[in-house]
Amino acid sequence: MNYESFKQELLKELNEKKPDYIETFDTFVVNKTNKMQMDSFVAKFRDQNLCPNFYPQDYFRDYVYGTDIDEIADTILEMVDVEYQKSRTFGEIEFTQENAKNCITLRLLSKEQNQEMLSECSCMVFDELGLIAVPRWNVEVGDDFSASFAVNKQIQKEHLHMTDTELLDLAWSNTFKQIFSIKGISEVTGMPLGENEKEPMYVLTTENNQYGAIGMLSKELLQMAEEMIGAKTLFILPSSVHEILLVDKNICGSPEYLRAMVKDANANHVDIEERLADDVYAFHNGKLARTNTQKELDELLQEKEKVKEQTKHRKVGR
Repeated sequence: MNYESFKQELLKELNEKKPDYIETFDTFVVNKTNKMQMDSFVAKFRDQNLCPNFYPQDYFRDYVYGTDIDEIADTILEMVDVEYQKSRTFGEIEFTQENAKNCITLRLLSKEQNQEMLSECSCMVFDELGLIAVPRWNVEVGDDFSASFAVNKQIQKEHLHMTDTELLDLAWSNTFKQIFSIKGISEVTGMPLGENEKEPMYVLTTENNQYGAIGMLSKELLQMAEEMIGAKTLFILPSSVHEILLVDKNICGSPEYLRAMVKDANANHVDIEERLADDVYAFHNGKLARTNTQKELDELLQEKEKVKEQTKHRKVGR
């Protein structure tokens, strides 16, 4: 049985076995972040507007390795039952400014790969970096479950009654109330350094290792990293939406070499929806810039010297 036949048979099995609180199982294509599209099954509950979805591609592998469709359907129904209990919390969310105060944060994404977000949500746009920051409402249910969803313009205007500036200022403030960490790669990986070996790179992320790449927008965090590493110029490599890698410019290769390394890592080791960018960035004298070429890096490094020279001429001309 090929994938398309499997998908239809599984959907039929689920609808035949569904409990009373599920109105139907349906299928559609999900547009994930970074232009990723996936087939999705959704369980539509009779008394809830929010419905869990899951991906038949994941279960097709189980079928190929010998699991019966009947058994796969039972597994999915058990999962859906758990999600049904959790979904009641979503149904109780009140979209008010008061509730938004501690719930909305920002998620950093590629601008090029997430154009639809710009029309659906009020985003912070960083054109020179090729990045956007999207406001998301975070929900926690107990100790073992959390979820989030984008704060679209409908929620913003009709329920929160907030301007773009008010929403994004709140999201920015909440984002950087989180605890961020900067750790050596040896500590993160558990691989100790050799004798007299210098830490090659550092990892910046949030305390819970979730969506910490947003930290690269904080001048204070990057200056802290400069002091910790002892670097005048930092290269910033976007490992994923969850973390960035920080490297002293003086101990690594050219921007072109680093960009090739980032591209290879993204293509071979990072899931599509978790990729941030194929770009390299640098932080120098308090300024963050995209530096994919040596020319772009040189322009950033020379910027302060130009300011010094202009100031010198102004003083002479007085």
